[in-house]
Amino acid sequence: MHTQIMLTLTGPDRVGIVEAVTRALLQADANVETSHMARLGGEFATLMLLSLPAEKVASLDAVLAPLVAEGYKLTTTATSQPSDAYAGWSAYTIEVAGADHEGIVH
Repeated sequence: MHTQIMLTLTGPDRVGIVEAVTRALLQADANVETSHMARLGGEFATLMLLSLPAEKVASLDAVLAPLVAEGYKLTTTATSQPSDAYAGWSAYTIEVAGADHEGIVH
């Protein structure tokens, strides 16, 4: 059985921060269902919805501990909605061309 977790992480923006977060999540067998990232005044912020095996939830804070030690603020919260919250919705593919913000991956 999988559990969904909402993760927030904020702290100094730096090269490689997205890689560091995703590498840690990989260690916990977490899947990023959706994410939003922003650079705000030189700071980095991300909000993610994760799905991971229930037995791995306890290890999530441990694999993210090195980022907390670097000064990043972290919260993890179990969600109340099951992963099939969008069941029945129609899927569409949308393509948009435009200017991106430097350093931000969506």
